[in-house]
Amino acid sequence: MSHITKVKTKLRDTHVLKKALCEKGYRVDEKVVYREQKVDVLARKDGIKLGFKKSQDTGEYHAIVDSDDIFIPLQKALRGIFQAYARYKVLSMAKEKGYYLASERVVAGGRIEIVLRSLA
Repeated sequence: MSHITKVKTKLRDTHVLKKALCEKGYRVDEKVVYREQKVDVLARKDGIKLGFKKSQDTGEYHAIVDSDDIFIPLQKALRGIFQAYARYKVLSMAKEKGYYLASERVVAGGRIEIVLRSLA
């Protein structure tokens, strides 16, 4: 029986965040100063710089962006990063629980549909 789950995610996993950024073509540096602030992750691509700083309270990453550094709509850039992050996080958690990727496709609106199967 199929089960459809919508995944709403917050950026918490450093490894998955870096993997998502790399997939989107960003070069990633860690523990650097960006616009006079220490950031945990700095992503660079085509003159665009996005800083990510982890909140001590929630463990979530928050994006730090200077409008001088970004030439594309910020929401579009972040949406792509969040989507790649969610995809990698789902696949990582599925593998830990004994599932494998059976199929994957992009559907209407650019959403990703992932079908997982149990190894057992």
